[in-house]
Amino acid sequence: MRVRPALIAALAALFVIAVGCTPTIPPASTGASSAATGSAGATDTPQMNSSNPDPGALLSVADVQTSTGMTGLAIVAPDSTEEAVGRLNFANSEGTLVAIMNIGDAVAFDQSLSGMNYSRDATGTGDMCYVGPSPKLSPVLSIFAAAQGDHAVMMKTFAKVKGGSDTWLTIDQLQQLVGLALKRWPS
Repeated sequence: MRVRPALIAALAALFVIAVGCTPTIPPASTGASSAATGSAGATDTPQMNSSNPDPGALLSVADVQTSTGMTGLAIVAPDSTEEAVGRLNFANSEGTLVAIMNIGDAVAFDQSLSGMNYSRDATGTGDMCYVGPSPKLSPVLSIFAAAQGDHAVMMKTFAKVKGGSDTWLTIDQLQQLVGLALKRWPS
């Protein structure tokens, strides 16, 4: 199985982004949402492996709002800021990025493990899952990733305040959302 280099680079970028920031999406670059999926740029992002589904079919704004209790969330376009490297990028009503989601295959998941010092293995979602980043990279846990068969979903949240330890989503919320996305992955 061949993984596109852009997918690998995007997944690697997801795992090395600094936690101590609250990226804000400029109003002029928020992108448009597709009425069908609620995702911006879902079909034209080069990091998507052609065998992967539309990420908007796996997770929605409503899912994130239900899981977190937040309201006023929106999906913003990939690459609208340096931190918006997800296939789905969730921002609050002020335009602050609160979470991103990437999808890939088992090869990309394995490469994310070898390319990052993750904090610890986790259980309860998929065949294999982990929490990150490593304390060597950041004292704040902000990533949850899981693989089920040949499907992988990775989510990252951000600190509410630059340098702070309070994140927009908890690891438990990220795990719940990653699990939901994996369950919705078409056969």
